[in-house]
Amino acid sequence: MDVVDPDGVAWTVGRRWLELPRWRRRGWRPTTEGLDFPFLADDFGAGLFLILLGVLLFLLLGGLPLLVGLAAVLVALAGLVTRVVFGRPWLVEARSTRGGLAWRVRGTRDSKRAVRLIARAMEVGDRDYSPPRSTRVPSHYSVSKLS
Repeated sequence: MDVVDPDGVAWTVGRRWLELPRWRRRGWRPTTEGLDFPFLADDFGAGLFLILLGVLLFLLLGGLPLLVGLAAVLVALAGLVTRVVFGRPWLVEARSTRGGLAWRVRGTRDSKRAVRLIARAMEVGDRDYSPPRSTRVPSHYSVSKLS
């Protein structure tokens, strides 16, 4: 939920559902520049070597990150199940370009209500507000600024 406080600062208020790491760097592309094997030019073994090298590189550069990504998704889904089924508290965040605030709220319904109440509080400029049945996350654990 996006709101603007009286000072004109835009806030984004919401629950953190899943946290998946960002491993992939933007703008980086694999290149074959500099790969030259003149000693393998016209040989059947050279072709076989290059095919095996290609398969190995594919597994290392494509398969391994795919497996790690799949494992991260499974861990995130397990976290979501424990949050919903076993009542692990939700992290409700209010983020802006000037910083962020966070609260722990137990229960799906209470966390939805907390998002609405925090958004209303941010609209009127009340940064000290804490919704009912919530625990304020200390500032050193607080969320990062929006880019």
